[in-house]
Amino acid sequence: RQEIIGNIESEINLLKKEGQINLSKKDIESLHKLENERVFWTDKFQILADITPINMAITELEFNNKKFTIAAVTRLGDDAKEFDVIESFIELLKANENFSSDFSSIKFSSSERINSRGSETFSFKVECKLNSKSKRSKKKRK
Repeated sequence: RQEIIGNIESEINLLKKEGQINLSKKDIESLHKLENERVFWTDKFQILADITPINMAITELEFNNKKFTIAAVTRLGDDAKEFDVIESFIELLKANENFSSDFSSIKFSSSERINSRGSETFSFKVECKLNSKSKRSKKKRK
């Protein structure tokens, strides 16, 4: 019995030695930076798809110079006003904490009315400015 226990203990010690990973302070800091400063875009795209009104279509997504631009098109009803549609969409984006948490501002960028074959559509762009790295890290720590 003692011999079996001794064999098991020696196997455990051998496995512990094989499984050791030496991490440097730099490795740990790099992992911390990656975890705190990355943006999960797949989650944001899914949220965007879920909250976009049924009568609206996202036509373009662009990320440039820490600005995420969303272009959309919708039909305007007789009583609908252009800026009410834009304001409503921006409020949907801001109200969703999982979407808006990485952006310092979400605001109107541009718009255009389009007449095509007797049908009037309205296209617009909304600009979401990405938080600075330090602000995102502070938000995550809280």
